[in-house]
Amino acid sequence: MRKKFFPFPKWPGIYLIWNKEEEKGYVGSSYDLLLRLLTGIAHQSHYWLLNHNKDTIKLQRAWNKYGLEAFEVIILEVIYYKKAPKNKKKRLKLRKRLVKREQFWMDYYDVVDDGYNIAPKRVVV
Repeated sequence: MRKKFFPFPKWPGIYLIWNKEEEKGYVGSSYDLLLRLLTGIAHQSHYWLLNHNKDTIKLQRAWNKYGLEAFEVIILEVIYYKKAPKNKKKRLKLRKRLVKREQFWMDYYDVVDDGYNIAPKRVVV
C-alpha cells in the first residue's frame, strides 16, 4: 500500500527544527524521515503544532509567537541500511541506534536546557 502512494525507501534519521529568531532548536527522530518531513514537519502549522502537542509545548509557544517564517528544518543524519529490518530483534537494534544518535544531537545542540526539547535523555522502550 505504501509503495503505491509513496514509492521512496524508508530511511530513519534525525532532524532539527531551528528557530532563526531565538537561535534555539528541537531535535527529533523518525523511522521514516522523508515521510515525517513531508507529512509532519512540512505541514506542522496545520498538523503538529496546531494540535498543541504536549510533548513539544516549548516549541508550540515559539511557533505561536514567531510563525512559520522563523523556522527551518535541517536533516542532521540519515541512517542508511540495505533492507528494512523485518524481525523484532533487528528493529529494536535500529531503534537503539536511532535513539543513541538522537541523544548525541540533543546534547550537541543543547536543546533541553537551551531549546525546545523537554526530555533530557532518550530511552528505548
